[in-house]
Amino acid sequence: GEFSLQTNFAPETPLDLVIYNNMGREEAQTKETDWQNTFETNNLQAGSYLLKLATPSGVIVRRILIR
Repeated sequence: GEFSLQTNFAPETPLDLVIYNNMGREEAQTKETDWQNTFETNNLQAGSYLLKLATPSGVIVRRILIR
């Protein structure tokens, strides 16, 4: 599968995206500056994950569901 992520940050803003499983283990990571991206999740099993987005102004954490 895949998911899309769009933000309101200025272009070229460095952002770090990390996906963790329910045990806290890092499953995927990327550093991007173009945040109208689609991210592949084919390597992740179906389930609930935490998505952590680190920005220059702080950290955003959201739960995502992979089907």
